[in-house]
Amino acid sequence: MRFALAVLTAATAQVLVFLRVGDWLGVTAALALAYLMVAAAGAGFFAARRGPLAGALSVLFGALAYGVVSYVTRDELAVADLGSLLGWEARLVLSVVPYALGGAAAGWLGARLRAMVIR
Repeated sequence: MRFALAVLTAATAQVLVFLRVGDWLGVTAALALAYLMVAAAGAGFFAARRGPLAGALSVLFGALAYGVVSYVTRDELAVADLGSLLGWEARLVLSVVPYALGGAAAGWLGARLRAMVIR
């Protein structure tokens, strides 16, 4: 239960960054990436065990949630069906895989930090 709550909370926080993906230029891109990694580290910290998995899943679920939010809030004139949503989600997940690997590393660091704090 704690694992799922940590992943979903971090993923929800990451949707905010993904919604502004068009603004990721220069320093802003570095700050957005840092935000993603801090949220993934938080998922690893609060998940306690399986920190790397929590960090990676938080990034992936954040991207999936972004896809759903952008589909639901799309322009009414744009014609999109469920097939196009699934295709968009598949491309989005593949493009976010490098960030998910970074999220796994951040989740591992979060879990290690928790272990040090608990001692």
